Amino acid sequence: STVNLALNLRTTVSLESGDAGTVCITGDGLGTHTQAKPLPFTGPRGLIFAVASHFDVSGVKITIASDIPPQSGLGGSGVLAVALIAALSKALSLFDGRAVLSATDVALLAHHIEDGLHISHTGLQDQLAAAYGGVNHWVWRYSDFATPYHREVLLPPERIEELRGRVLVA
Repeated sequence: STVNLALNLRTTVSLESGDAGTVCITGDGLGTHTQAKPLPFTGPRGLIFAVASHFDVSGVKITIASDIPPQSGLGGSGVLAVALIAALSKALSLFDGRAVLSATDVALLAHHIEDGLHISHTGLQDQLAAAYGGVNHWVWRYSDFATPYHREVLLPPERIEELRGRVLVA
């Protein structure tokens, strides 16, 4: 089992139309990069291109802003993957009516993409913290492929403020 606490560090993803046949990424520390298909899954933009490729999107500009310092060990890639998957799922739902992915499906997909690219070897807890927030105890059941975990909320959302001044992240 694992206990984790989601920090109040935000990553936002904005989507807008871009040049046909390309994916453009812009944002914090990434500069601006436009790429035609096939999208590369390596380098600092590999995770973003892999998620875009999974959804088979192009003609999109992805803008990323994050409060999480790169290489800080605070789960930034998991948060980015969850935010981008959720944004693309919602946008495609509005575009063609497909179902919006649940928090569980978003977290699992983010984990599988990161794991497949060997970006992060942390297990599923980073993506779950990003998808659900809060303070949670996760009990792992990897033999259950549909839901390989059970979530126990340790601190209800209305009590999160009690942690302010009691937790130090260094």
